[in-house]
Amino acid sequence: MRTTLLLYGCFLLSCQAQTSATQFELPSFKSVDEVMEELLSLDLSDLPATSYLELSRRPDGYYLGHKSMDRQAVTAEPQLWQAHGQDSFIYLGFPKSDNPSANDNSPTQRQFHYKKALMDNRLYWNYPASTQDAIQALTQLDSLSDQEVEFLARAYSDAIYERISIEQVLGNPEPAVAFDLRAGRKLSEEQLEEINELYEKSTALFRQLPPDYPLSVGSPDTKATNEEIDAYLKLMQYHSREAALDWIRPDRYDPLLLFWARALLESCAPDALLFTYGDNDTYPLLYLQEAEGLRTDVAVINAALLNLPRYCQTLAAPVSFPGGPIRFSSTDEQRQSWAGQVLMLRTDEVDSSPKDWLRSLSKLTPANDFQAGNSVDWPSAKFLLSSDSEHFLRMRKSSYSLSDITIMDLIATNYGQRPICAATTLNFDYFPFSASWQQLGLIKELKTAPQSQKYDLRGSLDWWQSLSPQTYQFSPSGTQTDPYLIRAGELILRLCNLSLTEDQRAEMAQMLQCFSDQLPPEVLFQDYAYYHLLVKMEELGFPIPYIRERAEILVNNLETRVSEGRFVMHQLSLSQELLRRLKQ
Repeated sequence: MRTTLLLYGCFLLSCQAQTSATQFELPSFKSVDEVMEELLSLDLSDLPATSYLELSRRPDGYYLGHKSMDRQAVTAEPQLWQAHGQDSFIYLGFPKSDNPSANDNSPTQRQFHYKKALMDNRLYWNYPASTQDAIQALTQLDSLSDQEVEFLARAYSDAIYERISIEQVLGNPEPAVAFDLRAGRKLSEEQLEEINELYEKSTALFRQLPPDYPLSVGSPDTKATNEEIDAYLKLMQYHSREAALDWIRPDRYDPLLLFWARALLESCAPDALLFTYGDNDTYPLLYLQEAEGLRTDVAVINAALLNLPRYCQTLAAPVSFPGGPIRFSSTDEQRQSWAGQVLMLRTDEVDSSPKDWLRSLSKLTPANDFQAGNSVDWPSAKFLLSSDSEHFLRMRKSSYSLSDITIMDLIATNYGQRPICAATTLNFDYFPFSASWQQLGLIKELKTAPQSQKYDLRGSLDWWQSLSPQTYQFSPSGTQTDPYLIRAGELILRLCNLSLTEDQRAEMAQMLQCFSDQLPPEVLFQDYAYYHLLVKMEELGFPIPYIRERAEILVNNLETRVSEGRFVMHQLSLSQELLRRLKQ
């Protein structure tokens, strides 16, 4: 009898455990938009100029902390700001502002607009155990919504960065799971197996999402393939080329993205260094080089990754990425000591040569020169590319990270030896300025003499007209959802920047007409970027009523955004000026 009762008791406990597992629910949080709106309405006028509020989302609620860009400053520990399940935020000593727009450009504002996208697609975020907590919570659920599948895919992807975190300068790695990769150490075979398993889980989950599930890079298949090329990049740096090439798999990217990638590579001169920045202007290019052997003379350099010393070391290594090895003037030791630091340059408006710049670079002593708030005397933030003073390169910043210094290092070291190119996807507000950047196809090249265009507009037009009407798909709300359409629009906008020869103008006009007629204007002109399309149409002699109708839609959309508190006043002003000109 006692045995029977004991077995029955164990059965009950087993049932309770199963019930407990199946009844697991994720905590409900206020949306990131609501939280940001609340936070940015606080009176932050007392915060020092280098300080900002840091937000994290944890299982028990949102936490708010006070941080500083000054690494020597003491920062406050995060405090619970809104407990899970509560309706209101906990008062932490920040009064409400009567004028929420007073600090539009505050460090807090800039931090949150930069990080919002990260919080939108992660369950927990911005504290050391966030990735492990997210994986544990999501894998306890019986079934996952599409958004939760994305959360879990990104959690596995983030877990890779936590393990290979010793040189990461962003994020908050979990020390308990980080591999020791200091002093050039490589992944062990066991660590390699773990990294490969995490990538497999991440890519498989992204491919489970519906084809029209919206992701910033395009379709879920594109995101999954980008993850595979990211694995290739990581293993090139931390293990071996042989292990990296296992992630170059056939027939992965869609044809349109590969078309754009080919156009970028084919726009480059032989043996060029090509600076890129994002996922879709880097990963597909590397894929074409490794999978198809296309333009392996071009060195594709992701400017954002230049903040990581191991990436720079791999670019310079004898066994490197296609187009390598690449010459640096800085050393591995210098770049390692600069990682995560900020250098303040104090310069005079004098002309210097690349050699002057590199000579100053070699004398930097990071232990002294990179202290918070310390400025370093520098010959100039500008150096001449030739004896003609009109051809120069200038950094338009006062503070420099490792990537900024390394970009200038690469240009100064290689200029005159290899063509220096930059993808038109780069934001040239933050890239070294020069009037000598000349657009050739979909790239800009540093030139001291005019060059003829090399882009095949006729072939582009033939390709564009071959697309089927099914390429253009819209959600019921009228927003763009098809990644073909989004990337086609990006391609068209890049082409709008070309300086056309006379015989190319008719071909360009045909392409713009084809593109614009395929798409409902109220959808296309939600995006300010297509202001440049209208300007190009005006230049090419499109009928004024045709352009004016679209300009009115663009202005109305921007006015709505301004009324919603969006920061598009400058874009609205330009669009209104265009509309006034068209009405005259």
